[in-house]
Amino acid sequence: MWYLGDAYSYGRRIAKDLGKAELWYSRAEEAGWTPASYLLGRALESSSQHEAAFKAFSRGSQKDYLPAIYRLAKSYESGLGTSKNFEECVRLLKFATSRGHLFAKRDLAGFYFRGSFGPARVISGLWLLTSLAFDIVRLTCIRAWKRPEYEERILA
Repeated sequence: MWYLGDAYSYGRRIAKDLGKAELWYSRAEEAGWTPASYLLGRALESSSQHEAAFKAFSRGSQKDYLPAIYRLAKSYESGLGTSKNFEECVRLLKFATSRGHLFAKRDLAGFYFRGSFGPARVISGLWLLTSLAFDIVRLTCIRAWKRPEYEERILA
């Protein structure tokens, strides 16, 4: 089912149709495929249905799917689909960072490095950025994009 959602979402060998992509991602989600909530949320975001996307990311985050947690954090940061909540955004980014999500680590490091939490956290931001660089090199060396068990860590 998600193959059809993906094909319609990106227009792979068929005409791009976000409505049909949402339908097939929804069916995949109902069938219990965890990444479907995230993919549905991304499709909804691209068609500016931010409240529905927020709900889809919320469902994915309840299943501890890291890309959905990251997108939920970004929703709280931007206020798209929900009200802005910086504290919840940071809490979700910290959780995703602790589980190894690279984009969450990058964004959290950015908050620290910019001094959003005071000058003492700038060092923490520098440490996270350094750690992120090592993670990227390590994942590149083991060709993480070809190994499904790592895919969750590199999806934004």
